[in-house]
Amino acid sequence: EYLEEHGKCVDNIVPQQSTIPHAGRGAFATRVIPKGGLVAPAPLVHIADKSKANMYATKKSPNGNITRDEEKVVHKQIILNYCFGHPNSTLLLFPYSSNVVYINHHSTEYNAKVRWTNDFNSFHHKDWLEKSVDFLEDQW
Repeated sequence: EYLEEHGKCVDNIVPQQSTIPHAGRGAFATRVIPKGGLVAPAPLVHIADKSKANMYATKKSPNGNITRDEEKVVHKQIILNYCFGHPNSTLLLFPYSSNVVYINHHSTEYNAKVRWTNDFNSFHHKDWLEKSVDFLEDQW
């Protein structure tokens, strides 16, 4: 009874090889999902400082240890491909759920969208939508 009222299907999509050349794997529907329907529920992991995904060159310290060179960013962690954020904010949101990373996350050619839940009674802190990035960082 509780599950029927509050449950969310997590098997609406499965990962499969994309039919688009060189695209890798993607999410494919296991049933008809109506426009605006739930593709997959996903809690969000918040990353307060997106610079944490920077990858740095290395250098030798005076004592011979290998350390990172904070002045030379050479790459970004691949997790950034799956995060949502705004260019003027340090905050990133990472949807953490089974198969969600396979959903098309192209910035203009997408067929699904991320939206806040209307059901804030379970799993969510509605008041966090109004909090600062510093507040979120302290919650982690």
